[in-house]
Amino acid sequence: FRVASVTDPTRLKVTLPALVVLSRIGGGETLVTRDFVSRIAGCLAADCGGSTLTLDVGLTLDIGPDQAPGRYVGTFTVTVNES
Repeated sequence: FRVASVTDPTRLKVTLPALVVLSRIGGGETLVTRDFVSRIAGCLAADCGGSTLTLDVGLTLDIGPDQAPGRYVGTFTVTVNES
C-alpha cells in the first residue's frame, strides 16, 4: 500500500484485522488468514516533508492438508491514521 502526505511517520497508527476468512471461487471451501503485521518503508524521520511511504502487510495463511486448490478471495480493511 502507499501512504501519501505523511509529515511524521513516527506518529502513524496502523490498524489491521485480527483475522479474515477467504472463500474459494466456485466452491464452499474457506481459508483463514490471521496474525496480520505491518511494516513502513521510506522516510522514517520525524520530518518527511509530506513524502509517500510504502506500507507492507503480511499475514499467516492457514492451509489444511486437504485444502481444495483454486482462487480464494476476500476483503479486509487497513486503516492508517497520523495522530
